[in-house]
Parts: sequence; structure tokens; C-alpha cells
Amino acid sequence: MRTSLLSLLLVVSPSLAAEPPAPSPAARAAAKGSVPSLGLSSVGTAIPKGEGVTTKEATKLGAESTVKARPDARYDVVAIQHARGFTASAGGHVRNGAELRQIALKGHPPATEAFSTLIRIRSESRQPAPIDVVILDPRGDTAMTSSGELRFSDKDKDTVGYTVDWESTPARSPGEFNVLVRVAGKPLGTWPLQVVAGGK
Repeated sequence: MRTSLLSLLLVVSPSLAAEPPAPSPAARAAAKGSVPSLGLSSVGTAIPKGEGVTTKEATKLGAESTVKARPDARYDVVAIQHARGFTASAGGHVRNGAELRQIALKGHPPATEAFSTLIRIRSESRQPAPIDVVILDPRGDTAMTSSGELRFSDKDKDTVGYTVDWESTPARSPGEFNVLVRVAGKPLGTWPLQVVAGGK
């Protein structure tokens, strides 16, 4: 009888030592360090695809003019002058000092001296228009640029003066620069500007 009971215990004991039941999915997730699902997979998970949404175009350098010239308006450059500065008066713009025939390039690295440019433009239509003034270096690259608006006042007949105050600007080398004038997006021509090393 003892022998039979001992044999029975030996037979039963392996079944008692069997592996425990498999852990639940939540327990496995916790063991792996992940967060179990909260059952909200169908709530607020849709990601909008941007249909019907447009991206605003990057703003261009320089403020765009609010003035739109008439297509039939004509503009002509009457004269261009350079000086240390210009002062507006009842009779038009007056130079501060003598007219500059050339611009000095000084310093290390070299840079142009500060100066001002007066552009006189005639237009029989007297319509306001956007204006761009660009100074090109001897290689034809843009060295300086300015944008603004032409506006004819009551005292103006058909000619208006537009001035630009240029700051000291680095330049690669002296030489013949050019002043390009555009009104209403149309080039009106280029005018030479001599830049000399250590000039007067």
C-alpha cells in the first residue's frame, strides 16, 4: 500500500509542477514597458490630410508696392545725379554739396562711401507707379537695390524727383558700376557710375 501511494504521488507530482497559465496581454505589455491600449483607438485618431488647405507663398524680400501703374502710362528718366545728400524744397530737391562724379571705395574689406542718388522722371500721365533702383557692379551682379513709389503732387507738372540714400556697402573692386532704373516693372535704362579706390 505504501509503495502504491508513493507511486501515485510520483505520477501526480509532475502535473502539479506544470507551467503556470500564459500571462494576459496587459501583463505582457507591462513587462515590455509599453502602455496598454485604453480602448480609444477609434476616438480622435484621424489625421487630417490637408485637403483644401493651401500654404501661403513665402514673402519676397522688400515690401511690394501697393501702387499699380496704368498699362498705357509712359515714364522717362530725365536726369540722374549723385551727391552726399539731397534736401527736398518747394522748388525741388537741392544737393547737399557738389555733385559726385565718382564714388569712393575705401577700407578693409573695401566698401563704398555713403551717398545719395536723385532720379528725375517725366510722365505726362502723372500716374503713381512702383520704382526700383538697382546698382550693378562691373560683373553685372546686384550691389545695391532700393524700391519705392513714384507719386506726383499738385505742384509737380509732369516731372517728379525720387531720391535714394545709399549706405556704405561692401564691393569686390572698383570699376564702372551701372544704375538700373525700373518703373512699373519696365527697365528705363542704365546709367554709368564710376567707383574708384580711395577716390575723392
